[in-house]
Amino acid sequence: MNKTVEHAIPMYADLFKMISDKNRLKILLYLKEDEFCVCELGSLLHISQPAVSQNLKKLREASIIKSRKHDQWHFYSLNEEYKQIDMLQSVLEQLPSAADEIKRMNEQGERVLCTVIDVKNPENTASEIKTEN
Repeated sequence: MNKTVEHAIPMYADLFKMISDKNRLKILLYLKEDEFCVCELGSLLHISQPAVSQNLKKLREASIIKSRKHDQWHFYSLNEEYKQIDMLQSVLEQLPSAADEIKRMNEQGERVLCTVIDVKNPENTASEIKTEN
């Protein structure tokens, strides 16, 4: 085996290991569409917040997702700087989209939205709020 293959295989194996869990894969499908907090993901997945947090921790430690903190809330999104982001997005594109479910939940008022209004500086946007990798 050449050195390129020897170097690439473990990175791809790690990615596939992360997405082999159905809850982590579902989380990634939702994060492909939008940014979410733990409570929203728990509601979407019908699992406890500690279970969601454990899965998010694994995905964040693998650098697949990133988080930003606003007050007491952490919001999660895909990490566009992840080394294998193209491969991950390719895999996610092959799966059913979560966009329609998110749209339906938004329209019916079922999505639990954690407030992100900065009372002191209401003009702040998501890009101005601290991001943690």
